[in-house]
Parts: sequence; C-alpha cells; structure tokens
Amino acid sequence: MDRRIEDLIPVIKSFGFDRETIPEIREIFARTAAQLPLPDGIRLEDARLAGMDALRVRAVGSDPARRILYFHGGGYILGGLKAQKGMSCRLALATGCEVIQPDYRLAPEFPCPAAVHDAVAAYRALLDQDRPIAAIAGDSAGGGLSLLAAIAIRDSGLNPPPAIIAFSPWTDIGLTGARSIAGFDDLVLTGSLLSLAQKAWLRNKAADDPEASPLFADLAGLPPIMIHVGGDELLLDDATRIAAKLAQSDVEISLTVRPKMIHVYPVYPTLAPEADAALAEVDAFIRRHG
Repeated sequence: MDRRIEDLIPVIKSFGFDRETIPEIREIFARTAAQLPLPDGIRLEDARLAGMDALRVRAVGSDPARRILYFHGGGYILGGLKAQKGMSCRLALATGCEVIQPDYRLAPEFPCPAAVHDAVAAYRALLDQDRPIAAIAGDSAGGGLSLLAAIAIRDSGLNPPPAIIAFSPWTDIGLTGARSIAGFDDLVLTGSLLSLAQKAWLRNKAADDPEASPLFADLAGLPPIMIHVGGDELLLDDATRIAAKLAQSDVEISLTVRPKMIHVYPVYPTLAPEADAALAEVDAFIRRHG
C-alpha cells in the first residue's frame, strides 16, 4: 500500500463505518469527520435552498460567476453539512466556482426517492437565480445522486446542467459488481456497510429500480459526465459499468481510474499529486462544457 494511504488509516477508521447500526455510525461519523481540518483560503456561509439548509462555499477573494451544485456521500444514510465540507472546499479552490451543498433528506427516515426529489428541487431553485450552473457533482452515494438527479431533470423537461461530475459513484444499489460479489472490502467501504445502506435506501423498491440505481436507468440524452474512481476500491465496478453504458447511450463520458487510489481519493490533499490532478481535470472539463 502507498505510504500516503497508510497514513490515512487512523483517520478513516475513526469514522465508525465498522459499526452495526445506522445511529451508531451517524453519531461517530458526525463527531469525527467534523474535526477534520479544512483547507485555507475558503469562506463558508450558511444558506437556504428549496426549503433545505445548505452550505455556500467560495474561495476567499473570488467573485464566482458560476456555481456547482454538490451532493455529499454517505450511502444515503449519513453525513451532512457539519461533517462533510472537504470536497466542496477543494472544488471551490480548484475551479473558482461557488459550490452550493444542500442538506438533502436521508434514509431510512426518507428512503428513495426522497433524496432525488430534494436534488431536483435544489437544481430548480438555482435555475431561478441569476448566475449559471456550471455542473452537478457528488461523491459516493452523492455521485449516484448526481446521476439520478440528471435523469430526473431530463425527464422533467428542465434545462440540463452543462456537466455532471461523479467521484467514486455508487450506481448499483444491488451490489452486483464483481468486487461486491467477491466480498472485496476496501480501506473505506465494506460490503456490510453498503448492505445496511442498501436496505435503508430501497425500503420496498427493487435494487434494479431505475429510481434507485442509475446503472439500470435510461441514460440517453444526459449531459457530458466525468467520473473519477480509485483502482483499489469496492465501487470500481460501479464506475466502469456505468461508464460503459453511458458510452453505449451516446453520452460523452470521461472515466479516470487512478491505480492504487482509494474511495473518493480527490478529497484527501495528502494524496497529491493524484488528488490534485483529478480536480484540475474536473476544472478543465467544466470550463470546456460550461
């Protein structure tokens, strides 16, 4: 294992992802993740968007003309604005965009498709404002949510975003990828954690319901999509399989698999230059399409 990743093990283990109940995981993750230092040069503001609490993130001294709508990860069952600011901060610094992160509803209290409804409502609210949207983005379950939101936006007839960015997206809630079937666990995610999240998110839906798993949806007509995924993570198959289906659906797709990298690796500044390179590629992609 890369020494830089070895140094992250105590931090990742502190998140509590090995606990057996959602309340336990939420409590530990909220407490430990909120203590992680944020990068310098960032201004954070509380906001409201479509009736939800939200976080507005800008690079200090910037006057962004464009915005990114960002959805945090957490398997649709945990996370929020207090614990998960790191990727929004890094995106704001890398792209010069203002990043808006809404606090969408979580399962099991609000199972599928509540988060999708919240995502579309947030997007619609931003459309009604005066500055353009550069992209919809998200990590892990938030990456899957970005794709589900793009599908729902297409189907609703709203003007689409110029681009979608997904970091290590969870696209197959049924966990039928080769690594899931083989019982592969990575440094961050385990099959048991995803199984817990799966049951909470689906409730009475089938795992291949296109409202829950973007891998099984009609993907035609989506905007250009960029996916970054680590080569040593459980959700590698989720990224490669949906990238192949997007290509078959004539959607512009850019897929980067970083060898030896872990789940949502661009959030960790200590994994430079790979993490920084991914964000530079995101910036170029957004500028090309925005």
